[in-house]
Parts: sequence; structure tokens; C-alpha cells
Amino acid sequence: MIIDAFGDLRDQKTRNDDDQKNVCFICGIERSELERHMNFEDHINEEHNTWSYVYYLVYILEMYHTARNEMTDIENHVLEKYQIKDYDWIPIGRSLTLERSYEKEQIKRKT
Repeated sequence: MIIDAFGDLRDQKTRNDDDQKNVCFICGIERSELERHMNFEDHINEEHNTWSYVYYLVYILEMYHTARNEMTDIENHVLEKYQIKDYDWIPIGRSLTLERSYEKEQIKRKT
């Protein structure tokens, strides 16, 4: 029993590690799909940098407490969504760079 439990934990850790290395944490798009159109490392470090999202939330929360009247409509919108635990503002399943690449491919096919 104990050996099976440790084996299951090891397998789960392996799956989690594989997921961290091969799936964008923000959009959930797999490395294999992104690599066809862009560099995966550039994507997760520039376009969907996890820390940028964290810093943005901290910034918005700080603005709410210190300068609420100076917040933009977008900042207010994201804050409202965050407060009700609605994460529609996060680009799950979307990447602007990937979408642009798909559009370019469609234009090339038409010509």
C-alpha cells in the first residue's frame, strides 16, 4: 500500500513537472502547438509571463487602496472580475501572437 502511494505521488509529480515544462500556465496552450509558430520560451517569458500577471494584480489592488479614483476602466474591470473570482480577463486558450500567425497563414492560403 505505502509503496503504491509513493509510486502514485512520483507519477503525479512527473506529470506536473512535464506540464510545467510543456504547457503555458496562463493560456494553457501546449508547447507543441506554440512551437509551430513561435518560440515557447519567448511566449512564456514575454507574452504570457506569469509574474507580469501577478504584478498587475498587486498593482491594481494597491491602486484600489491608495488611488481608487485614478484607476482606468480596464483596471476597474479586471479588479471587479478578480473580486468575484471571474477569470475571463485571463487569455485562457488564447495567444495574440498565435492568432496573428493563424491569420497570416489564412491570408497566404487565399492568395
